[in-house]
Amino acid sequence: FYREEEKSKGRLKPLLAQVLVLSDENNKKSCLIAVDSLGFSKNQTDEIRINVAKCIGTKKECVMVCFSHTHSAPDSSDSRYGYFNFACNRIYDIVKEAASKLKAIFIGWDNVQAEIGVNRRNTDAEIDKRVGVLKICDADSMEIKLLVLRMTAHGNTLKRDNYFISPDWFGDVRDLVG
Repeated sequence: FYREEEKSKGRLKPLLAQVLVLSDENNKKSCLIAVDSLGFSKNQTDEIRINVAKCIGTKKECVMVCFSHTHSAPDSSDSRYGYFNFACNRIYDIVKEAASKLKAIFIGWDNVQAEIGVNRRNTDAEIDKRVGVLKICDADSMEIKLLVLRMTAHGNTLKRDNYFISPDWFGDVRDLVG
């Protein structure tokens, strides 16, 4: 996201990468990674998927990377700052940690309705108001361990005049649900 000076002036909130590693009864592993970023290039994302697959002993096709789409994260394509390598190293560390702490879980999925946004381009257009919720609980205690939300929304709360690193609205949703 273009900023005239190309430098942040600080951090409003830390950016996160969150990792879920799953293993079935045959020890086949899969991984979901959510990264606070506008997004990485296809080549960068494939590099992460390949390395994570090697790390947990699975195929690249069993690793999914998604992005919060914050416009307030560093540009991963600018190699001058080393952000992509930094982010990758942190992701690989948490993948290894998650893979070492596998526990039995209970999983449930549902959709709920939410007034999440407006269509800025066509006010008469339909808006997808569904929020998909994947709930993961500890199998023994039924304590919620993770909520994965699928929302159709494009954040526009922080604009070009923002020079602070932040997960934007997604960080606030995470704090609220957390």
